Amino acid sequence: MYPFLMKKIVVPLADRVKGRNIMKHLRELEKSQWYSPDQIEELQGERLRLIMQHCYDNVPYYHKIFRELNLKPSDIKTVEDLSKLPVLTKDIVRNNIDKLIAKKKYASKLIESGSSGSTGEPLKYYITQESQDMSNAAAFRGWGWAGFSTGDRIVNLAGCPYQMIGKSELSKRIAYAITRHQFLQAFNLDENTIHQYIEFIRKYKPKAIRGYSSSIYLLAKAMKKYGIQDIQPHTVITHGETLSWEMRQTIENQFGCKVFDGYGGEGMLIAMQCGEHDGYHLTAENLVVEFIKQNEHVSAGELGEIVLTDLTNYGMPFIRYKIGDAGKPSDDTCSCGRELPLMQSIEGRVPDMIITPGGKVLIVHFFTGLFEHIAGVDQFQILQEKTNELIVRLVKNSKFNDTDEARIIREVQGYAGEEMEIVLEFVEEIPVSISGKRRFVISKVAEEHF
Repeated sequence: MYPFLMKKIVVPLADRVKGRNIMKHLRELEKSQWYSPDQIEELQGERLRLIMQHCYDNVPYYHKIFRELNLKPSDIKTVEDLSKLPVLTKDIVRNNIDKLIAKKKYASKLIESGSSGSTGEPLKYYITQESQDMSNAAAFRGWGWAGFSTGDRIVNLAGCPYQMIGKSELSKRIAYAITRHQFLQAFNLDENTIHQYIEFIRKYKPKAIRGYSSSIYLLAKAMKKYGIQDIQPHTVITHGETLSWEMRQTIENQFGCKVFDGYGGEGMLIAMQCGEHDGYHLTAENLVVEFIKQNEHVSAGELGEIVLTDLTNYGMPFIRYKIGDAGKPSDDTCSCGRELPLMQSIEGRVPDMIITPGGKVLIVHFFTGLFEHIAGVDQFQILQEKTNELIVRLVKNSKFNDTDEARIIREVQGYAGEEMEIVLEFVEEIPVSISGKRRFVISKVAEEHF
């Protein structure tokens, strides 16, 4: 009953009072998810043409780009035409933020936001309220695929606990209480904190647990270690980090439910898994997703860097933005019946990939799978500063032995190739980044590859 009241009365009333359109956009998205590919392409093209004209008329950075390339907004009519424009990088955003903000009426109505900066470099940007509403609606739709409705109890294990919200954000606290959202911070999850969280979740009995993939994974591992079996949510929703197969299996086995992985960034809900778990549905109504390698689009199933064009943010448009992640597009159609385009997989952040001397790309999943089965290692991190060397940082425990050490060197070298030197480095702790995420792989070589 409570979720029904939230969706039919409370949230629509809040929309009306605050002048927002979340429920309006949610109804539109629940309808458009069943569109044919041609209808989705037509909707994308219409929104693309509108924002291109807006960029030319109102955004100084893009107006200059169009003029320098001798292009008119009408030259960008389709997704394929986007390749006529250069990509937008994080450094360009940082160095041109004033020129990327739209002129006139949009400039006075912007919401300051920022990415978590999992690589250590947070990014500030601005969005409009309408863009935020459309992204929230996309998130609600995706959570619905996971069986979660607004008003259901949910515990969020992420980097934004109550104590970080601030006294000036009392309205957020009230909103979270009404919507039955509980936040548990994901920073420095030591054993004592994890036990406190387990006890809190046990008493709260949430329908859903949502949070960083690694944080929920650590929680599941602790529950398994101590034989805790009485926390059984209806669904687990992961986000913020690459979810490996081993992490998914551990979480699903421990909580007794399916994991629904979501992917977003810079104010955009980019993709979400449905109940079929056959890839990720892209939020094609709100954005365009390209997969490129060395400035060319890759084929289905081929690894490429993800490039985004936000069709909704008229305050500070992101056009062909390199978000820093890599994934594989798909040309399949999901058996759920939704014909939103699919992404086959998210392979992780570009700086989280290892590049061998021969140019082979190694993803984080191998390393998480390896250390999942080595009881003597509590934490690990792979560092690549040179093409032919991997530094394996380890936090070991009393179970670690010479056999483990030999196995790690043997298997990592077998995966990376004989030309790769493996150096083990034992440390007391591997700190999390300022976002609260612990990076498993850090490569200073990978960005040059893409």
